[in-house]
Amino acid sequence: MRKRKVFLLISCALLSAIISGCGSSSLLGGTVSSTSTDYETQVFNLTNVERTKYGLNPVTWNDKLAQAMDYHCKDMIANNYFDHTSPTGETPGDRATAAGYRWLKVGENIAKGQRTPKEVVDAWMNSPHHRANILDPDFTELGVALEYDSNGVAYWGQLFGTPMP
Repeated sequence: MRKRKVFLLISCALLSAIISGCGSSSLLGGTVSSTSTDYETQVFNLTNVERTKYGLNPVTWNDKLAQAMDYHCKDMIANNYFDHTSPTGETPGDRATAAGYRWLKVGENIAKGQRTPKEVVDAWMNSPHHRANILDPDFTELGVALEYDSNGVAYWGQLFGTPMP
C-alpha cells in the first residue's frame, strides 16, 4: 500500500508539472538538454509517466539520440517522405551510429500531424509497435525531436537506445 501511495504522489506531481507547462527538465529520467523544446521535454516526461505506470524504470535523456532523431525529422520534411527508413536506406541504427551513439539496441517511434505532446504519446500508446518501444524494459535512454514543415505540420520522433556497456 505504501508503494502505491508513493507512486501515486509521484505520478500526480509529474502530471501536474506537465499540465501546467512546467519547463523543468529534471523530472523522471534525469536532465533534458537545454536545447530541447518544451514540447520535446513534455514528450520525454509523458513517456516516462507511461513507463512508470507499468512498473518500468524511466529512461534518461540522451543528446546523441535526440540529435539523430532531429536529423531524421528534418530529412523526412526536406525529402517529402514519412518512414523509419530513408530513401537512401538509412535506418534508425544508422542514424544513431552517425550521431556517435554506441548501441546494443535502438527503437524508433515517428508520428506526423499531432498538435500536442499528449496527443502524440497517446497515439503511440494506442499503436502496438510504438507502445512496445515505449514499454520495452531494455531501453534505458531516449532522444526526442519535433520539427515542423512549411505548412506547420508537426513531425515527431523518439529514438530509444540501450547503450554499449
